[in-house]
Amino acid sequence: MAFWSKETSTFVFPWGEATVTLEDMAVLGGLPLLGKPVSAELPDALCGEVAALKATRSAVNRSKSRKAKYSIWAKYFLDRPREDDVAGGRSGEDAAGRLLEHGAFLAMWLSAYVLPSRPFDVVQARVFPIAAQLARGQSVALAPAALAGIYSCLSTLAGCAPLQILQLWVWEYFPELRPEKQVSPDNNDDGVPARAAQWHDVAKAFNPIYIHAVFMSPEKFEWMPYGSSSSSSFGLPPGNGGRTVHGQDIARSDKLLSMALCLRPCELVGIDCIEQY
Repeated sequence: MAFWSKETSTFVFPWGEATVTLEDMAVLGGLPLLGKPVSAELPDALCGEVAALKATRSAVNRSKSRKAKYSIWAKYFLDRPREDDVAGGRSGEDAAGRLLEHGAFLAMWLSAYVLPSRPFDVVQARVFPIAAQLARGQSVALAPAALAGIYSCLSTLAGCAPLQILQLWVWEYFPELRPEKQVSPDNNDDGVPARAAQWHDVAKAFNPIYIHAVFMSPEKFEWMPYGSSSSSSFGLPPGNGGRTVHGQDIARSDKLLSMALCLRPCELVGIDCIEQY
């Protein structure tokens, strides 16, 4: 925190400035850069699905726990009868039930890992509109929203943010502070190693004096931890570097558009804050 500047949203070290970027949010958090802002107006077609999530939360709140805690929320859906198991159940009702369950899972994930807020152990109603859109396969720009939360949290010493991504950022950019890898990264559906998986269940403490010394040393910082591999960075495919990129190229490629978003100044739109990038 001693190095953070809220004016520039960067860590101002004696040897230069560095900060968590949109690329870090995409690579380390696996969050999408493209899509609607999280605060965009909800389409009328999804209002019913948000209402169903709110009704579910109200039902859970009336239970003994009085809160939509993650464990209670999951148990509610594990215990609820399936439409196809009920006599007379129709395929439409079954599809609606599956959609509700998928939205409920996404709401729990968003509350816990992407857009957390107090109290931290319950599913938040404010993420229901986002969960409904994601459940329908619609794109929502989660990376800018999560990064806005991190910037705001660092600048105000308050608020809520997915600070686990900040921890991953430190391990990526300051190799001397990395713990030993406990597991080999699993592959996702695209065959790309999940970088965060390599730090699973690690526990290593450093002396704060040593940590400060690392932060003060320019040779301890790794400027490009992801390298130029297309598996972890955006941009041109391997072998195509150096060619001219035109506007129409960016318009046709989500990867190039994502790279452009990472590089240009913009406003990061969060749920309850807007930060400059």
